[in-house]
Amino acid sequence: MILVKDFWNICCLFVAPEYQRRGIGKSLVLEVLPECARRSPENCIELNSSTNAIAFYQSMGFRQCGSSKDLPGGCVPLKLDF
Repeated sequence: MILVKDFWNICCLFVAPEYQRRGIGKSLVLEVLPECARRSPENCIELNSSTNAIAFYQSMGFRQCGSSKDLPGGCVPLKLDF
């Protein structure tokens, strides 16, 4: 499941644990990117990543765009410019 707010903010990305590491999350992100690139008022897409998912997003070109927040699971702001 992926939820994108206003074509620029990935609010949620979840894949059931038994289906993780099969490319489903990557497919979901890649599916929304073209429409977001076309319609984003920010000319980017942003999200707050858990520390466990940083490498996943970086592999798709996202980069850190702010300071991490000390929250359970981590909270690292990432951004992909279009």
